[in-house]
Amino acid sequence: MGALILISGHRRTIYKNATALLHDGNLQLANSSKKAKQTMAFYDALELRLKNFIVENTKITPELYDSKNDEEWYIFGDEALELGIVDEVI
Repeated sequence: MGALILISGHRRTIYKNATALLHDGNLQLANSSKKAKQTMAFYDALELRLKNFIVENTKITPELYDSKNDEEWYIFGDEALELGIVDEVI
């Protein structure tokens, strides 16, 4: 969630050698079939909202996002600036 908080900021700064991490998170289900399906439907909607938020507030294209979606995407400060995640490297 740290990278999402960073993207949400009004004045977004990062150190050159700091890293931001975008990843798909973790989910475990242990419930009835109906509740598990409801949970998965919620997470499908949440994933779409997060993608739209990232694409709308950075220079990350939908295609780039989709290509990195299944990865642990570590981003150094200078790359974060290029991708529009931050406004300034300090």
